[in-house]
Amino acid sequence: MDTSSRISKIRSNERERLHGPPWLKALQRALLSCTYTMLDYAQTGLIAAVFFFKMMEWWYQSAEERMSAPTVYPPPPPPPAPKIDERVQREIMNHRSFKHPNTIRFKEMDLEGLGTSLKFEKL
Repeated sequence: MDTSSRISKIRSNERERLHGPPWLKALQRALLSCTYTMLDYAQTGLIAAVFFFKMMEWWYQSAEERMSAPTVYPPPPPPPAPKIDERVQREIMNHRSFKHPNTIRFKEMDLEGLGTSLKFEKL
C-alpha cells in the first residue's frame, strides 16, 4: 500500500466518523477538506516561503554592502603634456637669440590654461 492510498483511506475514515445533523456534517466535511488541502500544500508553501525569505535576505544584504562600502574612485589620469605650436617655438628661439645689451633677454616660458606667457628680464 503506497502512501497516497493510505492517506486517502485515513481521510475517508475521518469523514465517516462525523456525526450530528446534516448541516453540521456538511460544515465539518468542509472544514476537514480545507484542513487537508492546507496540509497537502504546506510543504510547497514552506519551500516557497524559505526561498522568498532567502531571496529578500540576499537582496537587502547586497544593498547594505553597497551603502556601507566606501566608494573608491580610480586616480585621475595625468594631465596631457603641454603642446607648443611650431610658431610659438620659433618665436621662443628668436627671443633667445637676442644678444644686444640694449635689449631684454628671454628668461622662461609658462603654459597656463589656454595661453602661453613669456618671461623676460631687463638687462
